[in-house]
Amino acid sequence: MNKKAYRDLDYTYAEFKNFKYGDFVIYKDRSEREKLIKQLLLKGKISFQAKHKKKNGEIRYRNINASLLNLNDKRYIQGIIHDISEIKEKEIELQKSKEKFNELQSNIPIGMYITNLKGKFLYVNKATVNMLGYDSGEEMLKVPVLDIYYDKNKRNELIERLKHKGYINNVELQIVRKDKSVFWGLISVKTSFDIDGNPVQLDGIIQDITEKKNAELEIEKANQEIITINQNLQKQIEEALFEQKSRHQYMVQKSKLESLGELAAGIAHEINQPLGIMSLSFENLQMKILSKTTTPNYLNNKFNSIENNIKRIRQIIDHIRVFSRDQDSLVMEKINLNKVVNKALSLIGTQYSNHNINIKLDLKNNIGFTIGSNMQIEQVILNLLANAKYAIEDKATYSNETDYTKEIIIRSDSSDKNVILMIEDNGTGIDAHIISKIFDPFFTTKPEGFGTGLGLSIAYGIIKNMHGEIQVRSNKEDYTKINIFFPRFPEKD
Repeated sequence: MNKKAYRDLDYTYAEFKNFKYGDFVIYKDRSEREKLIKQLLLKGKISFQAKHKKKNGEIRYRNINASLLNLNDKRYIQGIIHDISEIKEKEIELQKSKEKFNELQSNIPIGMYITNLKGKFLYVNKATVNMLGYDSGEEMLKVPVLDIYYDKNKRNELIERLKHKGYINNVELQIVRKDKSVFWGLISVKTSFDIDGNPVQLDGIIQDITEKKNAELEIEKANQEIITINQNLQKQIEEALFEQKSRHQYMVQKSKLESLGELAAGIAHEINQPLGIMSLSFENLQMKILSKTTTPNYLNNKFNSIENNIKRIRQIIDHIRVFSRDQDSLVMEKINLNKVVNKALSLIGTQYSNHNINIKLDLKNNIGFTIGSNMQIEQVILNLLANAKYAIEDKATYSNETDYTKEIIIRSDSSDKNVILMIEDNGTGIDAHIISKIFDPFFTTKPEGFGTGLGLSIAYGIIKNMHGEIQVRSNKEDYTKINIFFPRFPEKD
């Protein structure tokens, strides 16, 4: 014996040389050694695994290669020992892991299976067997894989995808049980290849998702019902909005006509003035012609005067026609606030002057422009001026101020972001507790028959639609200031 033979078992040479082989070997039973000797005598050499006991009782696993030697007509046994304890321990651990894995596979609630590419089951766990309603794994291994597919073409599609990609994940398909009932399954499959890269088997898992699928179908059905309800609701909303818009258009148009009614006297005067000049010009022409004292220059001046006044009347009529037109025909356009103010004053300037109302203009140049409807902004201005006129004349009826001057100031200005229109009057003012209500529809402080309460409400809506803001400041019996802010676009843009 060499040193390794006894040192690996923690013995000394002196201790080990007195041992018989069976003193440190653990046999399964008494006959095991006899069987090994018989095999050795028969074959001349054998190889086997043995358990050897160390001095402290620890077991070592060793591989023995034994052979017969004949020397001087005597037979001896030569043994070569390889310690395989570590390998054996790993083998035992691996076996235990395999047993645990097999137990886990058998008891896991997810179905696991292996098939070959020809469509034969090679392995199924208990969950798969139970899921498909078979009595045992052995019974199911005899069933062709194709039999469990409700759509037989589906397997061929999946095989092609597996050949191309090597795996498929979370595919939903209908599976047939043993009793021919059908359920929804979710499968994932991976292809296993041999050393040459050829596919040899398919490893898959399967889950019963029937409840989940039914829930999804119910949700989808509910979603379709919700979509239908939403579509019907949207249609009703659109109809309601259309009706509301129609009523709003009617209110706006009504307010315009009311404004025109209030302006009728001023408009009549605006037209009567050029008519009076034209009438006087015709009388002068008649006198000159009869007295034969006309000159070409005189005739030219009179004709020019008549033509200019005709143009003036036509402009007033055209302005009234456009202003009273239904707002649906209006388009968004560039708005110069100064020009809109002057157009509005062309309708009411004379009327206000006849009522001794002094309109002061403070219109700054190059303030930029905003975008909206010129006609609607003009309507806003006329509504605000009409309210200012009413407040001023109401104050004049009971004011004890002998030197009270009726006055309206119109200013325009700009900031980096806004063009600003300011209208201020020195009339009766507004009580602080009702300022927040003056833009409410049908709210008015005027006596019955003098207003509908729509003017400021419509003006507020027009300003908001143009992304503008309106602010009101007032002091009872002193003044009212209204500031309107619109988005500003510089002239250079």
